[in-house]
Amino acid sequence: MYFITASAGTGGIISPSGTISRNRGEAQTFRFGVSNPAYRHWIIRIDGAIIAADIPEYEFTDIDNNHTIEILPQVPTTEGRGFDVGGFDTD
Repeated sequence: MYFITASAGTGGIISPSGTISRNRGEAQTFRFGVSNPAYRHWIIRIDGAIIAADIPEYEFTDIDNNHTIEILPQVPTTEGRGFDVGGFDTD
């Protein structure tokens, strides 16, 4: 049995959330969104590493380890062209 811990930063939505258990070789899909229109962009962090931005879902396939997954909503920069990713402006 392996565990995936799913969480959302302020303004983020992840479904399902909490700790999900799966057997070896199973799959699990997570869907993302935001609850506040001020957050128009988000990044996804898996096992502590940023892996994507603004994707609607992510699927773990052939699970064989414990994982974490987190959505981190981002506020657009004042220029309105990019967004802040962990302190790094994407402009």
